[in-house]
Amino acid sequence: MGNNMKSFLFTLLLFCFLHIHKSSAIGAYTSPFIISEPTTTSAPRLKPLNPNTPQPPTPHNGLDTSPQPTPNPNPPPPPSVEITGLAVAKQYFYDFGYMTNSTYPFSDILDTETISAIKTYQKFFNLDVTGQIANQTLNQMFLPRCIVPDLNVIYDLNSETNVSWPQGIRWFPNGTSTNHLTYGFLPESEIPLDFQTVFTDAFNRWSEAIAELSVTKLSFTETNYNISDIKIGFYFLDNSVEDVVAGTIMRYQDGSYKGNGSKIVGDIRLDASKHWILPGYSGTWSWLDGEFDLGTVAMHQIGHILGLSHSSNAKSVMYPSILTENEVKVELSADDKNNILNVFKKVSSVTVSSYAWGN
Repeated sequence: MGNNMKSFLFTLLLFCFLHIHKSSAIGAYTSPFIISEPTTTSAPRLKPLNPNTPQPPTPHNGLDTSPQPTPNPNPPPPPSVEITGLAVAKQYFYDFGYMTNSTYPFSDILDTETISAIKTYQKFFNLDVTGQIANQTLNQMFLPRCIVPDLNVIYDLNSETNVSWPQGIRWFPNGTSTNHLTYGFLPESEIPLDFQTVFTDAFNRWSEAIAELSVTKLSFTETNYNISDIKIGFYFLDNSVEDVVAGTIMRYQDGSYKGNGSKIVGDIRLDASKHWILPGYSGTWSWLDGEFDLGTVAMHQIGHILGLSHSSNAKSVMYPSILTENEVKVELSADDKNNILNVFKKVSSVTVSSYAWGN
């Protein structure tokens, strides 16, 4: 993760340890992570009671019958709170679909939209829903993950936009018509044969799982990179969140832009700076050292190619984050199979061309 993000999250984590039993009331919201003073004036404190001031008598039944103030039907909003470095967290939530209406550049103000984004993030990952960035939420945000958003994924591949998040085989030129897709490896990546075999095995796993569901048959064949439907390569990824392991996008084939005889292809891009572990390795590895199981990531990205979104089920191949050391997740869960079943049911009677042009 980038230095700014690490610094911000570490500051919040340290503050949590020091102040976990303290809180500051801000309207209806209570947070232990207020680093700076509120940007608006706080509500005045009540003055100590003057013992010489006459007080109304207390009724014998113990109930206070003195006149009560009428509640304001339109109470003012809680004062905004500024937290140093919060803008980096907002960028994180925006990148992965939890904030959609924010004004860029992001500020350090803790507002209602940010609190809502935190809660939505916590719900997705089955965390305690508090609206506060505490230890549990911080630990989740620290995890390396896929770059594809979890929510509010925008599919925007058209004659003016050449890149989009993946929308599955509905966008491929021959995906639903021939039930056959091709894949190729970026020559510049010089991908070793044993790495290529991992992807071949992953494609076969998905193909076998789809056949078992009896929705359709889908096969994958390796071919030349330049003419392939799915293009696989290793890149030095440039993202606002640094601990991104891989990602998948859809785009127009180079030279076939703006819909004139265009071909839509899928790019699976893996981080070349990571150390990739091959199947059968019996040692111990950890994402803390930049080490990841290639088969697990290959299965996940192919799932995006086929049209699956992220799952909040931690056992799913489509779970967006890497959870533990030595995590190998190549067998499809019941959740994965149910999702792929739904995807293929939706596209089984629809032509690819109608999806490609947004009809």
